[in-house]
Amino acid sequence: MNYQTAIDILQMMQNGVDPITGEVFPKDHVCCEPDVMDALAVAVMALDAQKNQAAYSKTYRKNGQLNAGRPWTEEDMQRLQALHAQGVSVEEICRQLQRRPKGVERHLALLERASSKDKTKRSGPRNSGMPWSKADSDRLMAAWNEGRDVLEMAKELERTPYAIYCRLENSGLIGPDEEPRQWSREDAKELFRMVDMKATTADMAEALGRTEQAIEARLHYLGLRRRAPRKGGKK
Repeated sequence: MNYQTAIDILQMMQNGVDPITGEVFPKDHVCCEPDVMDALAVAVMALDAQKNQAAYSKTYRKNGQLNAGRPWTEEDMQRLQALHAQGVSVEEICRQLQRRPKGVERHLALLERASSKDKTKRSGPRNSGMPWSKADSDRLMAAWNEGRDVLEMAKELERTPYAIYCRLENSGLIGPDEEPRQWSREDAKELFRMVDMKATTADMAEALGRTEQAIEARLHYLGLRRRAPRKGGKK
């Protein structure tokens, strides 16, 4: 396994998604614990540094930046954090650290990912763990009636996909599988194949041994199928 693949897997886990099945972790999953999420962020930073170090032997000074391609040290990260906190532009940071813009922007993103915590001290979207207001619920209902998928709604409302899914389920807009079970890798592959074949929901349900409601919920969560906007919305 290469560094980038490992980084991608860890980032999916950090975002609360099973990297094998695409299933959103339940809220009591160990990967949803704040300390574990922070540890995953640190692991991503460490792997990224190792990836850069491995590539350094093939990378030479580019664009006149003396440190381009060199592994980032702890001192580099501290200087980057201090300059960013002072409001120094990316261009000036590149000049002072003798780094390329791409490297600076990537490490700024890693710093933000590792340090960002909401009022509940959990990494994740700004509203993660916050109570749902009437305005939030109205926005969710409007997005649902427009046929938006779960990932789009999560981004707009600044919540996790799992929180959106639970809110939709609690509101009676979608329902759980009658016989809940995890989606396996084989299930996911078959679902994607049948979507490509433009199979009906009924055919998918029969092939996968699940209810049509479960198939629709899964397709909706993955953003593989959009519902038609409802006329007038749900009262």
